[in-house]
Amino acid sequence: MIEFVNPNIIFLLSIPVVLFLFVVLTRKSRSLKDFSEEILEKLETAGEGNIGRKGRFVFLFLSLFLMTVALARPVLNHGEKEVISKGIEMTVVLDVSASMMARDIYPNRLAFAKEKIKQFIKTSKNDKIGIIAYAGGSFLVSPPTSDKETLIYLLESLSSDTISMGGSDLLSAIKGVDEMIEGKKRNVVVFSDGGEEEFGKIGQFAKEKAIKIYTVGVGTIEGSPIERNSGEFVKDRNGNIVITKLNEDLKDLALESGGAYVKGTISSEDVAQIYDVIKKDNSVTEYDKRSIEDYTELFYYPLAVSLFLLLFGFFSMPVRKEMALLLLLAFPTTDYALSFNFDEMEKAEEAYKSGNYKEAIKQYESIKGGDQSLEARKNYNIGNSYFKQGDFENAVKAYEKSLSQKPKDEDTKHNLELAKKKLEKQKQQQKKDDKNSQDKDKDKQKQQDQKSQDKKEEQSKKEDSKENQEQQNKEGQEDQDKKDPSKETSKPKDLETDNKEISEREKQIYLNKMKERKNPLMLKPIIRGRENDKTW
Repeated sequence: MIEFVNPNIIFLLSIPVVLFLFVVLTRKSRSLKDFSEEILEKLETAGEGNIGRKGRFVFLFLSLFLMTVALARPVLNHGEKEVISKGIEMTVVLDVSASMMARDIYPNRLAFAKEKIKQFIKTSKNDKIGIIAYAGGSFLVSPPTSDKETLIYLLESLSSDTISMGGSDLLSAIKGVDEMIEGKKRNVVVFSDGGEEEFGKIGQFAKEKAIKIYTVGVGTIEGSPIERNSGEFVKDRNGNIVITKLNEDLKDLALESGGAYVKGTISSEDVAQIYDVIKKDNSVTEYDKRSIEDYTELFYYPLAVSLFLLLFGFFSMPVRKEMALLLLLAFPTTDYALSFNFDEMEKAEEAYKSGNYKEAIKQYESIKGGDQSLEARKNYNIGNSYFKQGDFENAVKAYEKSLSQKPKDEDTKHNLELAKKKLEKQKQQQKKDDKNSQDKDKDKQKQQDQKSQDKKEEQSKKEDSKENQEQQNKEGQEDQDKKDPSKETSKPKDLETDNKEISEREKQIYLNKMKERKNPLMLKPIIRGRENDKTW
């Protein structure tokens, strides 16, 4: 059902619009002297082939009327919609004692802690946060709320002069949390230099009341003097300048209560680490439920048509061209329709809040054709979705694209720097893992080579041992042969066999030759000289 959010505007603006057009159309009022002749000529010019004077005034009247309708904000009402806010409830406790004015951290500990709390508030976008300040006593700055802008505004007003009581009493602040927040799980994030607190009593009280304390140490171990507003340094009773140092017993307090400790640094990683631990230790709960009117804005349709009609009313154009342009604009392109697709943006944000970051990226990327501000917001949210997935490379690209569309956005700059640091750390870790993998492969290959070498040496030793054994057996046999005289004249068995074979072969050759002769070989006496003288 179509409704108007501001219906009274139609009646209030319709009257002057009708009067104005009547005066211009009739041109009988003295009020026309307030308009230049050039404007009037523009309104009245009518040439051959143009829409004419009356047609021009009709376009002008319709244009102003549709602008009025657009200002009345027509909407398509879908009825009431229940909105549930989910998150984690936390309390930030800030030390505003005199020691927080030490300047071992620029510009001083208190200003540094306030900046860290701002980062923490911006990191926890969907959570409820309360603020308590303490020195010698404590007081409530803000109960838990999801209004982050108000929290930051109240935080700015805190100073070391906020509480007139001197000293440092963290226990009173923890008791204030116990009285303010009901429930089993209560989370307290303390930003302090530790002072000279008795953390044993605080830790015991926190354990009894099921309060988890997460601490952020503000200051340095070397310490620094405390400078007053007058420029003088704080001194003890003996006239010596007091040097206040970071009390790292804050770590023991946090661990004893089941929380965590981190030392404050220039980067925003310390706050991010604390928030990640709190998020892991606590489940998201519903802290607010309310009903709102669910509707779709329709103001851009009458506004767009009014601008086109205004164009026709003020410029001389042939009727055919005007009608062609009107028909063209009557059927907007897909990009034009999508530029106002707020339903897609809502779906993307719901997917992001539910932790379905892949779906959120898909929904954000489907939104096209928006203005520069919408595109910057879209790319910023795409960067956040990639960041949550651990894809810091694509997160950097999305943040840079968002900054190109909205260069002065501080949140985008902050997230871009954080993503770059995470990406660099990821690359260093990858290089380290690759190197470890290569070292493991080298060690494995070295072990295999060593095993192979040991195996070869063992085999060589076995062969050497076998040869030595054979040599010893041979030498032993020779010694035994020398001692046995019966074996001295005997020939080796293999030599006798060879001789026998040679004799048989020669014998066979001889017999073969004998067979080839026709006559047997006979020995005859040869007579030489005298007949009786016989010589063989």
